[in-house]
Amino acid sequence: MQVVGVVFKLIQAISIKLELDNKEYLKYLDIVCIGTISDIVPLIGENRIIAKLGLKLISQTKNIGLKTLIQKLGYKKINSNTISFGVAPRINACGRMGYENEALKLFLTENIEEATIITDNLNNYNKQRQIKEKQIFEQAILELEKEDINNLSSIVLCGDNWHYGVIGIVASKLAEKFFKPTLLICFENDVGKGSGRSLSGFDLHKALTESSEYLEKYGGHEMAVRIIFEKRYV
Repeated sequence: MQVVGVVFKLIQAISIKLELDNKEYLKYLDIVCIGTISDIVPLIGENRIIAKLGLKLISQTKNIGLKTLIQKLGYKKINSNTISFGVAPRINACGRMGYENEALKLFLTENIEEATIITDNLNNYNKQRQIKEKQIFEQAILELEKEDINNLSSIVLCGDNWHYGVIGIVASKLAEKFFKPTLLICFENDVGKGSGRSLSGFDLHKALTESSEYLEKYGGHEMAVRIIFEKRYV
């Protein structure tokens, strides 16, 4: 179960402990559903129940921000595609482009005019994210064309003007395209920040652990990691 699911279960446990009515925590299932589907977790067990009931709640949600976003997107039918390809990319774009508070404001606002403005902002952030993602991907491909890709066991690329919030998406695309663990790095002054994606069967986090002496910080799991290190190690 992903983070949003764990938080929901905590809220549920507290509500039960305080003997609150079920509706006091079930009313959040629309938001929990978005997090569950967006995180691409296996829709089995409780995750499946959350997604199924959450989609029903989203179709009649009282959350002004969420309702405004869906209406702006033009979706007539609410299903997992609505979340995966409509809602999720725009919510994620906020954080990736450095405006994560905008997503929070969207879900908290009770003013439809404010919700409309924030929704327009989210759409713009998503467009910016798409542009930067395309630029970095094309630059990465140009760099890889200089190498004999078949002889590379992994892909490690860096760029001075790459956006940290986007390189994880590009790393995922490159890993899928070339079927190799991929780590992309951007530099801010003398600090390198990287985001990596792996393939089933190769523990990228374990590989980083073996090189941890060169890293200031690192974290993640076997399929996805993030790192911070000093530029002098490059």
